[in-house]
Amino acid sequence: MLRSRLLTSVLLALVALSGLLAEPVHAYRLSTRDLRTLGYFGTYRGFIEGNLGTWNGVSYDETLISGPAVEAIGVPLRKVVTGPSGKNGFYLTRVSASGNLRRATIRYTYSGTSFNPEYGETMHGSGQKTVRLVRRGFSRIRYEISTNDVFEERSTFDNSLFTFRRLDGSYDR
Repeated sequence: MLRSRLLTSVLLALVALSGLLAEPVHAYRLSTRDLRTLGYFGTYRGFIEGNLGTWNGVSYDETLISGPAVEAIGVPLRKVVTGPSGKNGFYLTRVSASGNLRRATIRYTYSGTSFNPEYGETMHGSGQKTVRLVRRGFSRIRYEISTNDVFEERSTFDNSLFTFRRLDGSYDR
């Protein structure tokens, strides 16, 4: 009887202690300063794969993309990026960042209109990019990220899809 009470007390103490030592799992809104302070800013090198589709007038020519890539987490909240066709530019805007000391998620959206000389039409760009960051280790901290990038370029005239890009990547620093 005394032994079971002692064992129960020890187990409860261990559970309480592990709760105190564990970090909070809540995700908080993170500012640019928070991202920098937590160490998420920087350049990450890794591998990306996915596909790129281009309308040829009859069907989509799909190209598989697979190879080394670089992802930079930095200060600009908005920058101009090249569309999937490589002929025109659109905006990539950071919409939100949330997380904690161990994990963070940054969400971006693609937007804007731009004339595409290859098709002779004004295109509307849309899509989203999600970057998930994980901090691993205590004495030798290592950062890993994974990305999901979806972008579409559509005609402003009839909303038909001309080019698209769907990519997934994994990086570390």
